[in-house]
Amino acid sequence: MMPPLHYTMDKGYRGHGIKEGPKVILSGQKRGVTPWLTKEMKRRSVIEPIIGHAKNDGLMGRNYLKGQKGDQLNAILAAAGFNFRQLLAHFAAA
Repeated sequence: MMPPLHYTMDKGYRGHGIKEGPKVILSGQKRGVTPWLTKEMKRRSVIEPIIGHAKNDGLMGRNYLKGQKGDQLNAILAAAGFNFRQLLAHFAAA
């Protein structure tokens, strides 16, 4: 799998200092932004609150799994738990 040619980041990512590699597009950037990149930045803005809720409500700060694989599994399990809670809330409302 090839790495992406660009990353869409929020403004908290400023100052990374990396010059080579993929291009970093910051939210709110005006220059060099095509309509396609504008659409990508809007998608990032929609996903950002969900990431925040997954970190706080999904207990992503608490990780008892070992190593890099453990970090990856913790993120997947937190996302699955978040989706499961969303489904339960939807079924309870119906």
